[in-house]
Amino acid sequence: MLSKILQYVVQGVTVKKVTHLMYLILGGVTMFVMLYTPGSSAGLKPYEIEKFTKEFSRISKLFGKKYIEGKVDNISIDIRKLPGDIVGVCYANINRISLDIVWLNISPIEEQEEVVFHELAHCVMGKGHTPTGIMKAKNPQGVEAYRKNYKFLINELFDCPSGDCVDIEWDGGKYK
Repeated sequence: MLSKILQYVVQGVTVKKVTHLMYLILGGVTMFVMLYTPGSSAGLKPYEIEKFTKEFSRISKLFGKKYIEGKVDNISIDIRKLPGDIVGVCYANINRISLDIVWLNISPIEEQEEVVFHELAHCVMGKGHTPTGIMKAKNPQGVEAYRKNYKFLINELFDCPSGDCVDIEWDGGKYK
């Protein structure tokens, strides 16, 4: 890399262009380190999202949907800057979910779970958007609403419209 910079200098490239190139290189290295270093301040890393995918699989078994676990295991999740106000997107044709790094860095655990569950339901269960619930476009519900309505939201997500097939409550300690 240093030889490339020296090559630019030898070829008569201005100091301003070399400085700009160095900032780009340092910025890229910094972002890589933030994304892939445990304990960095860049929010959750791909390996930390696994806690949500495991919980989704665990809950699916409560509803008798054991086939979901294998499908969840085939989904890859990347964390990057997404355009506009998009916080998550499912690419079902390539088994990939992308989550917005900025949003993950500032959002509470309830919202993170809700969005990951939303995207997994798209990719794994083939669900589309609905007017209400976890599959509503432009999630999340908000922390208090998610906690309060957790049983209904999860039951609805796993095809129990009455909301009482499985007795499940929000447990904030499950991710500690």
